Amino acid sequence: MLISTINRTLRSYFIAIVGGEMVFRALPLGTHRWAQFVRPNELGKLAGACGLRTVEQRGMAYLPVIHRVWWTRGMAVNYIASYMKSAATAV
Repeated sequence: MLISTINRTLRSYFIAIVGGEMVFRALPLGTHRWAQFVRPNELGKLAGACGLRTVEQRGMAYLPVIHRVWWTRGMAVNYIASYMKSAATAV
């Protein structure tokens, strides 16, 4: 399973909500709700409770001026995580 989401950090608040919605107007106001952003460790716990194990997590960066996206080590704003069935629950 692949999940792409936004981390719940102050940095993500300023970049996604203040920058993306209020400054650049790339998205309509109210698109994001910071309280609903998910930290990587929270997502890992939820996946584990469903019998999944984390395979990989990577950060993503976006430069709106040139519409460019690339992988980063930092997951402070956007990240993608992959999960697969744990060996104990495999059928």
